[in-house]
Amino acid sequence: MISPDNRDRIASIAKFGVPAVVLVLIAVGIWRLASDTAGERREAPQTAVVALTPPPPPPPPKEKPPEPPKPQETPTPVPSPQPKPEAAAKTDAPKQMTINGPPQAGADAFVRLHANGSGNAAAHGAMTICQTPANPFNAALYPQSRALS
Repeated sequence: MISPDNRDRIASIAKFGVPAVVLVLIAVGIWRLASDTAGERREAPQTAVVALTPPPPPPPPKEKPPEPPKPQETPTPVPSPQPKPEAAAKTDAPKQMTINGPPQAGADAFVRLHANGSGNAAAHGAMTICQTPANPFNAALYPQSRALS
């Protein structure tokens, strides 16, 4: 057990020692904050600078070519009469299909297939494309095209 004399002695040391230790710790903290050099400007070492050479001079101007001689006037040729082309022989081949032409072979629909691809392996299915009613070539076919799509 602690004797009463030792208890008084420990109490007096604690009474003055603990505040003294706290004051020393506060002083050390203030001193460390005051001596911190993080916000001070420091000199950086010099870096080597490479001197660039001046650009080359521009090329000399090109010499002007000599003027071509003036052409001499030549008489204009008189057009000779051309023979009339003969009528082309009629064939059984169908006419080339045009935008405003009749459909070929009595077809009810014109279908174009496109091989669209995707990098996504999970993509599947089909896509349809339909003309707009503002199509200047065949706007009258829009309702049927939309129904087919």
